[in-house]
Amino acid sequence: MYKFGKIRELFDMFNKNFSTAYNLEREISIDESMLLWKGHHSLQRYIPSKRHRWGFKIYCLAESRTGYVWSMLVDEGKNTKAADIVGIQKPGQVVMELMKPILGRGHCLGVDNFYTDASLFELLLEHKTDCVGTVRKNRRFLPKKIMHTKWKKKEDRGKVNCAYKGRLILCNYLDKRDVRIMSSVGTGDNVGKKPEVIHIYNKLMPGVDLGDQKRHGSEIARTRLKRWYKKFFLYLIDIALVNSQIIAETIPGQIRTTPSSFRRSLVQTILQAHNVSNKSFTSNICCDLEKVEKNNRGNCKVCYQEKKVLRKTYFRCKKCKVFVCPEFCFVKYHNDFIDRDAQIN
Repeated sequence: MYKFGKIRELFDMFNKNFSTAYNLEREISIDESMLLWKGHHSLQRYIPSKRHRWGFKIYCLAESRTGYVWSMLVDEGKNTKAADIVGIQKPGQVVMELMKPILGRGHCLGVDNFYTDASLFELLLEHKTDCVGTVRKNRRFLPKKIMHTKWKKKEDRGKVNCAYKGRLILCNYLDKRDVRIMSSVGTGDNVGKKPEVIHIYNKLMPGVDLGDQKRHGSEIARTRLKRWYKKFFLYLIDIALVNSQIIAETIPGQIRTTPSSFRRSLVQTILQAHNVSNKSFTSNICCDLEKVEKNNRGNCKVCYQEKKVLRKTYFRCKKCKVFVCPEFCFVKYHNDFIDRDAQIN
C-alpha cells in the first residue's frame, strides 16, 4: 500500500466521484489502461500490445458506447485491492472488485482473455450479470474438443464449433485464425458472416480503449515529468475532463462540441462560479514575439528568474529585446516582471 501512498487518498476521491456522478448503460467492459512512465518505480509494468508499453497498469471499468471510466484499480502486485473469493483466480477477483457496486443490476460485461474463466462467468450469472470474453488456448478445465478443434484452414473458414453448459456457451470460430469465445448471452448461430457472440463481444469491448482514444492528443501532462505522482494526478484530471464532457452530452438540448471547445467553456464556468474576472491575460500586452536565427539564441529571463534554469529559446520580445519562451513566459514577463520593475524604479 505504501508504494502508492502519496496519491492514494486523491485517487480514491476521484474514483468515488466518477461512480456517483453517472449511471452506466447495460453494456460495459473491463480492460487495462497504461499510464506512460519510463522512470524507476516498483509498480512499473510492461504490456507490449498497448500504445504506452511501459508504465502503471490500471484496471478500468468503462461504458462500452461512450468510454466513460466508471471505476479504476491500480495494479500493485500482491497488494492489489481485489475481492478475496475462493475458487476465483486473481484476474477474476479484480473483476469482482470492480463490479461489486453494480452486481445484480443486469449489466452485460465484456472482458478479454486475461480475465475469462468459467468459474468467474458462473459467479457473475448468480449475480444477474451477463459476461462475454475471449478465451486463451491453454485455459484449464475446458473441453479439448472445442479448444483444440482441428480445422482445414481454407475449406472450414467461417465454421463454428460450440459446447453448452447451462447458460454458458463456448465457441471456436475459424476466421483467419481460431477465435475462442465464452459467453452467457447470445448463441453460436451465424449472423451475417460471424456468430452472434462475436458481434456482441465487438460491441462490448471498445469501452476502455475508447476512453484512451478520447484523451489522446489533449493530455495535460508533459511526456517527461520527474515525479510519478504528479503524472498520476494529471492523468486523473484528463479522465475527469473526458468524463465530464460525456456527462454534459447526456443533457437534453446540449450541443456536441470538440474537446478543446468544451474545456474552454468549462474554464469559463469555473471562473464565473468563483467570481474571477475572465479577461484575457494578454489584454495589456502591446508587444509581439520575434524569432531569431539559430546562432543568436538566448536564455529565457523568466525561467532563469523563477526556476534558476538556463533554457535556450529562439524567441524574444520585439519591443523589449528580452528572450522569453513563447506563450506562458512571454505573458508572465509582461504582466509580472515589468510591473515589478516599474514599482522598484
